[in-house]
Amino acid sequence: AATRLLSTPVSVTTTASSTADALIDAIDRMDLSPNDDVRRIFHGRGGCYPGYEHFTLDWFPPVLLLTSFKNITNEDLTKWSDAIDARWKECFATEDDGAMNQDTGMNLVYQCRATTPTTTLLHSGALPEGQHIVKENGDQYLVHLLRGQNHGLFLDMANGRTWVRENAKGERVLNLFAYTCAFSISALNGGAAEVVNLTWPA
Repeated sequence: AATRLLSTPVSVTTTASSTADALIDAIDRMDLSPNDDVRRIFHGRGGCYPGYEHFTLDWFPPVLLLTSFKNITNEDLTKWSDAIDARWKECFATEDDGAMNQDTGMNLVYQCRATTPTTTLLHSGALPEGQHIVKENGDQYLVHLLRGQNHGLFLDMANGRTWVRENAKGERVLNLFAYTCAFSISALNGGAAEVVNLTWPA
């Protein structure tokens, strides 16, 4: 049988902000829950926020990841982390499971990709003990926020993984540059007949 190539969309839907600080605006509007799917909260890389093209903010429950592709001042990092902390307390004001509440404070990792090697640090809080497992559309993924430049799952490709899952039934799928094979998981759970992964050496 012939193999049909699955062409996936890679765009992330964003809305241009008219506020003086687009990142603060996104932080103030974010709604967090420990049972959420993993997701991108702010996608400055999409070019919709002039002056904020170097920022992304991601939710890997129960941890937020703020990434900058340029050096930023300590003052700016404090400004945004304070805003995240304030919104965190609003989101988890009623949580009482001992791990996610306003008294324990936020879990925030900061990564700066302007340096070589990349600088990644636990800004506040803690990561889950043992393996850090997140979910997306019912699929589960192992991520590692403090090891290496990438974390095991590219959140700007979420729409693409959804498309593959919805269109893979009965197909033979070749996943090139597979990395951690997230697209392959989506294809298999979407009913793909066969998935082959190719990636570069570690």
